Amino acid sequence: MPRTSPYSRLTDEQAKRMLRALDSAVEYAGTWSDLAERISCHTHEKISAQAVFRWATAGVPAERAVDIENALGGIVLRQDLRPDLYDGMRASD
Repeated sequence: MPRTSPYSRLTDEQAKRMLRALDSAVEYAGTWSDLAERISCHTHEKISAQAVFRWATAGVPAERAVDIENALGGIVLRQDLRPDLYDGMRASD
């Protein structure tokens, strides 16, 4: 079954929120490569800078929203990276 883009399930406002959150994550990490490195270190999986960059157009996968939040110590929240899935969650969920 082909994967669908997270953007296909988002309202325009949610898509903008996701992109702003991803931009914030990159800015906090330093570069696309730095964010990929942080995620890779956290998950022990190789994540390329190209994959992270692709999320800006394809959308952040649900599991990567959690990985980004954890890799950045909660500076960027999964609720902002994937508001369609995690909006309304409390920090302890």
